[in-house]
Parts: sequence; structure tokens; C-alpha cells
Amino acid sequence: MLRLEFLMMISSFFFSGHCHRDVLLSPPDITNPIEAVTLYKGELDFVVKCEATGIPKPTFQWKRNNQDIPPSSYITYDANTGDLTFKGFSEREEGEYRCYASNVLEQTTAVSVSQPVTIKKYRFLRPDSNLATEPVSIKQYDYSNYFVKRTN
Repeated sequence: MLRLEFLMMISSFFFSGHCHRDVLLSPPDITNPIEAVTLYKGELDFVVKCEATGIPKPTFQWKRNNQDIPPSSYITYDANTGDLTFKGFSEREEGEYRCYASNVLEQTTAVSVSQPVTIKKYRFLRPDSNLATEPVSIKQYDYSNYFVKRTN
């Protein structure tokens, strides 16, 4: 936390004096997402939120795979709210996303970076695909998809 003190001169016909005012400043601190997460989405519209505290109020930027997100009709973000919006999610938007919250403290820019948000397209196996018959081991909350074929 940074404390700035402003000294103002006040002068008028009836009064002349000084006034002090303390202003508390704080760098951005991302409060959501606070941990790495993997999302699986279908071909729908959805929003991923980034939230941060700070004085002055932080502005937001999202990056995909450590690259700026170019303007497009299928992915946008709002620098004021931190919302990352997908329109008709598909394979082209898959990747690792990070939110950057920043504000200006005096003449220095402070930045906070979120944990990664990995977004993948939800996929179904086709019945005619070659399926493995070996046992499969997965961890809790891992993404998995099985096709069960009935045999008589």
C-alpha cells in the first residue's frame, strides 16, 4: 500500500490556508481466478470472468498462449470489467488464457497476472473410431470420454 499526501493551497476573500489529504493507493490483486483451472466447452457462447482489487481501479487485458488476443468476432474482452467473451467456441480458441490486471501508481504501472485458465473444446468419440481396449487410468476431475459398445 502506498500513501500519497497532497497539499492544497486554498485562498479566497474570506479564508486563506492549507489543506492536507491522504490518498491510499494499492497495486492490483487478482481475486478471480485464484487457481489454475481447465474448462471444457461446447460450441456455445460463454464468459470467463477476471476480478481484481486495487486503487485506482485496475483495467484488464487477456492473453492467449502468452500472445495478445487480436480483435475478432468470436473472442473479445472488456478492459473495464475483465470479462472474456467467446461466441460459438471452437478448436480455434483452445489454449491457455491469462488475465492481466494493471493500474498506475504515480508514474509506475503495477501488474498482477492470473493463474492460467486452459480452455478446451469438448469432444465426443465417434462410434466407428478405433477405440483402445486397454485399461485407462485418470486422476480425479480429469477430462475423459468413453464409448461403450454392447456386445451379445
